Amino acid sequence: MNIPPYKTPTAEEAPWTRPEAADVILQNSGAVIRIGGDKAFYSPATDHIQLPPEHAFRGPPELAATALHEARNQGRPELDSLGPVRHSGDDRRQAGRRADVRSDASIAA
Repeated sequence: MNIPPYKTPTAEEAPWTRPEAADVILQNSGAVIRIGGDKAFYSPATDHIQLPPEHAFRGPPELAATALHEARNQGRPELDSLGPVRHSGDDRRQAGRRADVRSDASIAA
């Protein structure tokens, strides 16, 4: 069997991999997103997602992954297809990193 090596698609070949796709998903979800501070989190008390300013992230893909992660923490059923968010024990930061990697994979899938 002669299978060619995997070639990652470009943004033109797979436009859903762009961070802008996360913007569309979040807009359509109806999530309330506030920008400011230095931490990303979902606040159940006020039912909003808090994100640091864009410059706090390495780039748009990391911002998009974090925003989608927090939206899934919010429990929006329309985001269930992005996969489960699991936090085990006190290691929430590590769990968040795993979830953000899943977000990256979901955007690319």
